[in-house]
Amino acid sequence: MTTRDLATGAVAVVVVGIVWLQGQAMTEQGRAVAATQEHVRLTLHGSTPTMAWSPDGRRVAVSASYTYFGHEAAISSHRSELGIWVVDATSGEKRRISNEQGYHPIWLDDATVAWGHSPYEDGDDGLFVGMADELSVRRIGTMEGVYHTLPAKEGGVLYWSGWPEEQGWMIADPATGLLSSAGVGAGVTSWQVPRNKVKSQCLQQVGKTRLMASRSGDEPHWVIQSGGERHPLSMKPYVFGEDEFAPDEHKGMVRPCLSPDGKKVAFFVAGEGETFGLRIGAVP
Repeated sequence: MTTRDLATGAVAVVVVGIVWLQGQAMTEQGRAVAATQEHVRLTLHGSTPTMAWSPDGRRVAVSASYTYFGHEAAISSHRSELGIWVVDATSGEKRRISNEQGYHPIWLDDATVAWGHSPYEDGDDGLFVGMADELSVRRIGTMEGVYHTLPAKEGGVLYWSGWPEEQGWMIADPATGLLSSAGVGAGVTSWQVPRNKVKSQCLQQVGKTRLMASRSGDEPHWVIQSGGERHPLSMKPYVFGEDEFAPDEHKGMVRPCLSPDGKKVAFFVAGEGETFGLRIGAVP
């Protein structure tokens, strides 16, 4: 078991108004309308951002990390901003709960976050659990090849056990570290997520509200369909395409995530250089 030094982030969070492009006709004309909703605005460094909503819909966990090796200079320059962050979806309050890089954070409950780290990435390997409100991180079990952590539908952490263990999709009990097979059969790769085993914390549809990919000319963007209307997100989306081994369906715009009640949406936008922005706003 290892304990990591933790720090509370001091990066400012600014609350500003969401800008939406409202209606298909207005999208075609290229006119933006400022709605009354507000959203949290946050900028972080990294190349492989992922996020998850807490079950109570109050907070979002975000990874600020670089994918695999090859980013040594950027990691060295921005070490103080990398790690796992928890952001309040209403106030914008932000806390860094791990000052080491981590990947695919998920919520075990409203106050506990888990994430993985593989031997191909800068930092300590393994499965880690941290508290959203306390400066405390612990390692679970002894496994090293922890990839693609996801919330298991029946409880625990679903993850791809890759090199050096190479056991396929497994489920880890965060309380004991005990492992069990996810039961998805042989020949399933790390890119083939067993959706029937996952309790999603990045919902694409809640009731009649859903997220869709769309395109205006050559520019792709995300659209919220709600109340019989379409509301394109006006900001340039963050696009992931660096991993040459990823199948095409796993490249492109990183998906936004609806809150559990469908009233808020969190999404990533492209930033300057090796940065990305997190936005959290009310669904129109």
